[in-house]
Amino acid sequence: MKSIEFTPEEAQAVIQLFDVACKSQGLGVAEAAATLTRKFQQAFGEQAEPEVVETSEFADSVEPPSEDSE
Repeated sequence: MKSIEFTPEEAQAVIQLFDVACKSQGLGVAEAAATLTRKFQQAFGEQAEPEVVETSEFADSVEPPSEDSE
């Protein structure tokens, strides 16, 4: 068995890469990503939990122009 040392920041980056892989490849990589993510979380505690950023890829809602602007 080989050992690799990771800083907490590196562990976080690896977990984020697993997340990206799952989003792009779907169920084909989900089981492996979940297994490896659990190993990282066990090794680093919950500090290696991926940071979830809730950003929308769509524009905010746009209000129609008021009828008074004519």
